[in-house]
Amino acid sequence: GSQVTVYKAERHTDELEVLKVRNPSIEYRLQEMYGLARRTNDRLIARRGGVYRSAGELLEFIHEWTVRDIPLDHFLEQDAAFFALHNGFNVPGHEYRIRVPRSFGPENARFSREEYVPGVAFTSWDTLEKKHDMKRAVALLIKNYAAQALHGQMLSDTHIGNFALTGDQELVIYDRNLLLQLNETERALAAGAFHASEAATGELGERVAAYFMTVNEGVREGEAH
Repeated sequence: GSQVTVYKAERHTDELEVLKVRNPSIEYRLQEMYGLARRTNDRLIARRGGVYRSAGELLEFIHEWTVRDIPLDHFLEQDAAFFALHNGFNVPGHEYRIRVPRSFGPENARFSREEYVPGVAFTSWDTLEKKHDMKRAVALLIKNYAAQALHGQMLSDTHIGNFALTGDQELVIYDRNLLLQLNETERALAAGAFHASEAATGELGERVAAYFMTVNEGVREGEAH
């Protein structure tokens, strides 16, 4: 299941905000899923070996990373840094800009609060295409993700449900519970990976746009069934 349950809450001042509550059984569920995946992979190693040994190492890495990121401790500190770096981020000549909802205290391990910013998610791609220049929106997203890598703090849960556009041409980044913290070596690697010509960047933009449209087709087909 999901690590958190998300609620739209109304305060006594009639203001809306987002309340994310950590799943109280997440540790148990995680260990249960990890155990099943580990046993399945061990059987595949016994039968076929080879690549499944590498898959086992990757599985262990993912498990350790997920366990480390379950608590919401230090979320406010990390998200404040993310907000300072990326809220309002834009590309010269483009009308779109990044919007990072502001987080509120208190700092704790069980829940988080943040500003309610409504928008139309990228899952509703057809609706967005009627009102927005999606190539420019995706180009902004790519450039911002590169900036995240270079600054050493990256959104890890990058699926189309976590991005939305508002009527004010803001690209909203939701669900920042899991922010990857890169060390200097990883930042240097990211700098090399994202260093490309404008032509290559344009090609990458086309590929990412195609990815979003392909995934969205899958979402719509799933809803149709």
